[in-house]
Amino acid sequence: MTTNFTFSTTQKGEKAILYNNYLYRMKRESQKGISLYVCTNKSCTRSVTLQNDTIIKCNGITHDHDPKLSDNVQVV
Repeated sequence: MTTNFTFSTTQKGEKAILYNNYLYRMKRESQKGISLYVCTNKSCTRSVTLQNDTIIKCNGITHDHDPKLSDNVQVV
């Protein structure tokens, strides 16, 4: 599993990550520093879990769509 990702924001200014050419938005963050990011494609169930800025879990292997990143995505 590749663990390289980049912090970003969505078009709406939400916290997000770019991982394997797909954009994930933050769904929730726990007090223990665990963050759940879900694919921005509403029909896709893929998610990534981070703890202390390290990927600790990815559900599934493939997306059900092609990567489509918007020109408005900002890398932070």
